[in-house]
Amino acid sequence: MITLISGAAGIGKTFLKREMASEYAEKDVCKFDIREVYRKWQKAGKAFDKPDLQADGVVLNTMPAMRDNRWPGLYEYLSRQQAAFYIIDSLDEVHPDDYASLLEQVEQFAFHTDAPFIHIVVLGRGLAFRDYWQKKAGYYPSSKLNLYMLEPANLATKGD
Repeated sequence: MITLISGAAGIGKTFLKREMASEYAEKDVCKFDIREVYRKWQKAGKAFDKPDLQADGVVLNTMPAMRDNRWPGLYEYLSRQQAAFYIIDSLDEVHPDDYASLLEQVEQFAFHTDAPFIHIVVLGRGLAFRDYWQKKAGYYPSSKLNLYMLEPANLATKGD
C-alpha cells in the first residue's frame, strides 16, 4: 500500500511522520528524509545539485537531483531495509525532475515484492505528487494507493 500525504509547509506533515512511526515497533519501521539519501548518493557521484530557479543566467537556487533518472537508487535503498512500514519525508525537497521517477520506484517496491505486507507513506508538498497522481489516480484501487491533502484548520470565533 502507498499513502501520499501532501500539504503546505507547517501544516503538520513531519508531526504525522513522528506519530505514525511511534505506533509500530522500531524494527518494523524505516523512516527517513529523502534529502539524507540524496546526500549519500551525491558522495557516490549518483546525484548532484541541479539549478532549480534561475533568472537572467544567474542560478538562484539548486536542489539535489539524480544524474540519471533511470537509475533505481531509491528502489535499491528500500530493498536493503528490513521493514514493513516505510515513511519517506520531504519528497518536495529534491529537484522536480526527480519526483515521478522516485514515486515510480516506490510503486515498484510496494507492489512488486514478495513481502507479505508493505506500507509506504510519502510526505511532501502537493506539487511533488501532481504528475504522478494524475497518471495513477484510478489505476490502482484505493486499498493500494491513496492521496491525502492536509488543509489548514479553519478556526473562527463567535466574538466575546
